[in-house]
Amino acid sequence: MRLELDFPHNFPELFIHTFHDIYHKLTQGLHTELIPLDQAIGRRVAEDILALQAYPAKHLAAIEGYGIESQKTEGINAKNYLKINHMYFWHGELYRSQDIYKINYNGDSVISLPKNFELPPSIDAIVSEDDRRLDFENPSLYKVLSPIEKFEGVIQQGSIIQQGECLLKKDESINAEKIMALSRAGVKEVNVYKKLRVVVVSLYSYDREDHISEECIYVKNTLQQWGYADVGIKILKPVVLVSAESMDKERNPIFDPTLGMSRQQLSSEFDQLASLYDLILVCSVRPSDAGMLTLRTMGAFQDSSEFVEKIRIENPNQFKIFKSNDRSPPIRENRIIRDAQGVHKGTVLEVLEDKAQIVNLGGDIDDIIISMNLVVRYILNRTDPKIVEHHYHRGFMENVQPSNSLQIFLAKYQQDISGKYRVNRIEDSQSHQFSKYTESNCIAIVPNQEQAEEVTEIFFLKLD
Repeated sequence: MRLELDFPHNFPELFIHTFHDIYHKLTQGLHTELIPLDQAIGRRVAEDILALQAYPAKHLAAIEGYGIESQKTEGINAKNYLKINHMYFWHGELYRSQDIYKINYNGDSVISLPKNFELPPSIDAIVSEDDRRLDFENPSLYKVLSPIEKFEGVIQQGSIIQQGECLLKKDESINAEKIMALSRAGVKEVNVYKKLRVVVVSLYSYDREDHISEECIYVKNTLQQWGYADVGIKILKPVVLVSAESMDKERNPIFDPTLGMSRQQLSSEFDQLASLYDLILVCSVRPSDAGMLTLRTMGAFQDSSEFVEKIRIENPNQFKIFKSNDRSPPIRENRIIRDAQGVHKGTVLEVLEDKAQIVNLGGDIDDIIISMNLVVRYILNRTDPKIVEHHYHRGFMENVQPSNSLQIFLAKYQQDISGKYRVNRIEDSQSHQFSKYTESNCIAIVPNQEQAEEVTEIFFLKLD
């Protein structure tokens, strides 16, 4: 399958290649689940959602006013008027616990109704209180002076939503307003893409339950900011040397067996994680260090990536994605392809894999910030066909220095009076070493350019 995304003009070519590369390294297919509508807020639907019933199910008041039986007003005029013998007020009746839908209106009655209220039986028209056809000046003689058309001021049954009408297209996200519309159409369950079960793994030797590295804490906090509230941190250790495993602590007082684990132990731990989670985010040491996570020799995972080059603030760094072996057999089926007019254009084989995915977030905190927002954010939002449009914004930066490579760094954006985004790099000063973390609200992506320019067009991702 091909990655089908719309990339804006001048979008960095490296990022286009990166998106395609990540796409082909991830598990094939997207799993779905049927969930209650009231639990679907923020989820993305996996199929078109059709109305199961027409809306409204009953006639509704289109305006606030008085409800009346229109047939009783046929042929009347100022001299041959319709006398109103009974006037009801919906709030007054409900205050007295009187059911307005059980009142016998007898054709010579009116009832005040609010907008969008269901009409009582026999009431089929609504006129506003200041309508000149109503004469309420004499409290002892209320009159209707001229005819009122049937369904005047009424939202007719089934006039807004038709049964079978498509209310939500595949891949659209559900918000509170859409839930209201779907509920009105009788929809109680929706088929949505499954939300990935995510866990953070620490592979730092000195991490423990009461002292977890800031890299792992950042990854967890970012995931919670993105709506993954139940993410936990699993503390494991990098593989130790065989010689170190057999060392006697009594003979070597600096030896600490809790700083690492055997390859067999680590493999067993990842086997267990792969059965419980769909996405495993591993915070590990730099690739150049001896303790870097290496899963190619572990039976549970397949090495599926040797990238991403230049996804780093200053120096190139490796970013790896692995896939577990099949947790269940893959599902293969042929899908019919049709054009916009519904004409059959062929078939395509679609594969649905059931594998865990593991992402190695190597490097320091700056590396991980970049990797989380440029790569993991895409993985978690891969069901959104407009992910680039929704997450990458066009901005402008002044006085950008020449560079032979793409630059990626923390920055701050502001919107000027013209509506354009102005982006500025945040530099740490000697007295404010953490200003780039406390003041930044985006990640800037600056294209390579041979000479300095006063204003350079860039892209950026919002962090707020």
